[in-house]
Amino acid sequence: MTNDQDVQARTASFLAHAREVEAILQEAGEVKWLQWISRAIADVEASRVAGFELVLAGFRGGMGSFNDFVIHPLNGHTVTRDAVEQVNDRLRREASAAVADARFVTRALGR
Repeated sequence: MTNDQDVQARTASFLAHAREVEAILQEAGEVKWLQWISRAIADVEASRVAGFELVLAGFRGGMGSFNDFVIHPLNGHTVTRDAVEQVNDRLRREASAAVADARFVTRALGR
């Protein structure tokens, strides 16, 4: 059984990882996905479960989902070709952790 402390801890973890995703996207000059993660953060900070659900919806797959997103100069992002792999690895790591936290919290809340 999950308790409130677990939910609070995973919410804090989600926010930390989501803020890292936000910073990476901002540094790269990405607009669409930056707005998406910023909205999710704002919702969670306002104690709205919708923020977690928004993140999970972005990872449900299919064309145009966050799973397909790549930071790359060819996509208009401000990243050097040498840094593409490193930046995307960091983005995936942080985003995956945020998704795991979002899944935990939504399940714990019966969503």
